[in-house]
Amino acid sequence: MELARRRTGASIDLPGGLRVHNEYGALCFSRETGKTPEPETGTEPGRATGKAPMSPGLIFSDFPREKGVEIPKNQYTKWFDYDKIKDTLSVRYRAPGDYFMLSSGGRKTLKAFMIDEKIPREQRDRILLLAEGSHILWIVGYRISEYYKVTDDTEHILQVRLEGGNTHG
Repeated sequence: MELARRRTGASIDLPGGLRVHNEYGALCFSRETGKTPEPETGTEPGRATGKAPMSPGLIFSDFPREKGVEIPKNQYTKWFDYDKIKDTLSVRYRAPGDYFMLSSGGRKTLKAFMIDEKIPREQRDRILLLAEGSHILWIVGYRISEYYKVTDDTEHILQVRLEGGNTHG
């Protein structure tokens, strides 16, 4: 019970490999494996190359924008303005300095976003990111950068779909 009164992220190890940690006032029990998933290098079609885990994967495709066709909303498929992408994309986990753009024109660090969304510290290193350098296009399962959103001026669209994105995102 003392752990529940401590700060978020505090944890204790119990016998039998059991770990209890405080996630924003909730006590979470888990078996500790001691390993963070290691990304593997993979190659995707087009300009999208980089580090990606074996599963789930991201599937990339690009196509010209059809005027008058509205871009749907979907948690597991995102559409980006392909013309704004100038460098190689990577699928990776977080790194210091990562950021995304807000609708106000400002930027927000990935670290601040994860704290504001109350994403447990233990999960932050397992969230996939689609990035161009330090600029995050998509925090997979959460949100995309306003900078890369499809607009009326978009000529080419990059579609990225999370394979197996039925229940987790």
